Amino acid sequence: GFMAPELLEKIVRKAKSECKVVNFELFNWTEPLLHPKMPEMVKMVQSHDIKCDLSSNLNKLPDPDKIMAANPFRFRVSCSGFTQEVYGRTHRAGNIEVVKENMVKLADAKKRNGATTLVHVFFHRYKHNLREEPLMREFSEKLGFQFSACWAAMMPVEKVADYADGKLAPEDKEVVDL
Repeated sequence: GFMAPELLEKIVRKAKSECKVVNFELFNWTEPLLHPKMPEMVKMVQSHDIKCDLSSNLNKLPDPDKIMAANPFRFRVSCSGFTQEVYGRTHRAGNIEVVKENMVKLADAKKRNGATTLVHVFFHRYKHNLREEPLMREFSEKLGFQFSACWAAMMPVEKVADYADGKLAPEDKEVVDL
């Protein structure tokens, strides 16, 4: 389901009453852009003088203008390739051509809306995709996005525990081998 903006408001108020809050990340193992009220939620968080971040695989981008008009502090695009053959191995059911089209749309919407959002592409390194990192870096930087790369890590912690116990699922073992 989707969190109601009113619940997020309560969470923000409670957090602020208990400690100093400087940043909210409206994502965690989910795709925040699927939430129909995400722009409203970003604005609400930032109305409390709290920076708000989003992260997406960018296979969906319902309304880039509304997102950029909300002006999140940071927007991360997670990816693991530049061609479908490579990207599809670790972003299953994703389409890198859609991602690249959406990156262009996001850059254009950022300009149109005068957003100050820091957009950066976070490239997940695997043994099979190293040759594509420079291609994605160049594409990202031409759009005015920052680029960073890091070796992929096994997550969530339950999968790490399965790995340590020798109980990793076959499909996860394939990813670890990469």
